[in-house]
Amino acid sequence: MTNEMKERKKEINVKLQDELFYDAGGDKKQAQFICLKKPTAKSIHLTSLIKNTFQSAAIEITKQNEGNQPSEPKTGDGGNDLTGEEALQLLYLAPDGVDKSMLAFKELLREVGTFDGEVKATVPLIDNLSVEDFEVIFGKFLVNFILASLLEKTKTN
Repeated sequence: MTNEMKERKKEINVKLQDELFYDAGGDKKQAQFICLKKPTAKSIHLTSLIKNTFQSAAIEITKQNEGNQPSEPKTGDGGNDLTGEEALQLLYLAPDGVDKSMLAFKELLREVGTFDGEVKATVPLIDNLSVEDFEVIFGKFLVNFILASLLEKTKTN
C-alpha cells in the first residue's frame, strides 16, 4: 500500500480539462476543478455497487491471466501503482455492471462533489461534464476511495 493510500484521504481535487460553467451569484463562472469528498454511509448503496463491479473486473482479469507470468501487483496512484485511467479501464472489463457503476457514480457525485470546492454538484452540472472529464473524475475516485478501501480491508484480513 502506498503512503498516499495509508493516509486515507478525506478529499481530493480533480482538475477539469474542458469548460464547465456555473452560476455564482448571478455571474457565470468557469469551474476549474471538482472536489471529491470521501463517501459516507449515506451512499453505501452506491459505493457497494461500484466496489462489487470493480471486484468482478479484477476477478475477470485474474481468470484471463491464469497461466501467464505474474506481474508486479498494482495498488494505487504513483510508481508501479494503479492510475485512475487504469482503474477505469479495469472496470470496463467487468462482465457486467459498468453502466450501472457509471450511473451510480453520477448519482454519488451529488453527494461527494463540489465544483471549485464551493458549488454543490447538481444534476445539470454533472450532465454538462465532458465524457473525458467524467471518466478522469471517476478514475480518480476509484483509486483514492474505492480501491483504497478494498486494499485496506485486504491488508487487515
